[in-house]
Amino acid sequence: MCIFPYWLYSCQMKGDLQAEGKTVRVWDMAGMRYTETKVYDIRRQGDMNVDSVARNALKKPIES
Repeated sequence: MCIFPYWLYSCQMKGDLQAEGKTVRVWDMAGMRYTETKVYDIRRQGDMNVDSVARNALKKPIES
């Protein structure tokens, strides 16, 4: 039988994200090629609670 001791982690997190999103559309019509590009400013923020996440305390099991 193998025994794995483990740790339990809990924490509170806050995060902010700023990014740029881009959509590109290309099409041909009447011998011409058209390109449409849309650029988006993306901003997100949030809070997250993490409770009792288990993680092994050892890399190898204890043999008993």
